[in-house]
Amino acid sequence: MIKTMYRFAHNRVIDGEPHLIWGNGIGELEIARGSKQELEALMDRTWQENALADEGEGDMLAVYYRTQAKRANMFGRLFNDTPVETDTLATLTGEVTGTGYAAVTWAVSDAGFPTHALDSGDFRVVSSVQTFTAGGTWTVATNLVLATVASGTAGLHVAWSALSASRTLVLNDTLDVSIAVKLA
Repeated sequence: MIKTMYRFAHNRVIDGEPHLIWGNGIGELEIARGSKQELEALMDRTWQENALADEGEGDMLAVYYRTQAKRANMFGRLFNDTPVETDTLATLTGEVTGTGYAAVTWAVSDAGFPTHALDSGDFRVVSSVQTFTAGGTWTVATNLVLATVASGTAGLHVAWSALSASRTLVLNDTLDVSIAVKLA
């Protein structure tokens, strides 16, 4: 079984001071940066399980067991949709829009996925942290999608995960994301 995971942090400047916006599944908390509460929240950033799409499964198997070359990059994209295993990029709707929105990129390399180690008896790779930065108000994001293309529908939908709370980024907000893939 292959599991993929993600984590994130949402940062916002409020009255000129940086804050961490922390979703707890019920609502959001605004936590001042540098505070004891911020440290507690960041220490408690657990990974959220997500799902591997059929296209992602097929792509991984084609690279390993057939002659398909591995990808140079993978892309994180935000959607306001509820993906299912059989979705493709063409069937997903509601990709986030707004000033400055663009997919984040992970190189398929030791720099893009620097952690490769056993985790509870199974191997896992963990990506570097990438940051979305809003250049204005963005539409709502509910899911992070791992894809083989930065935009459009010509690539593959590899995996997805629901964010712990809906996110609407505004000017200068940031959203940090990381992806893990574990063979279990």
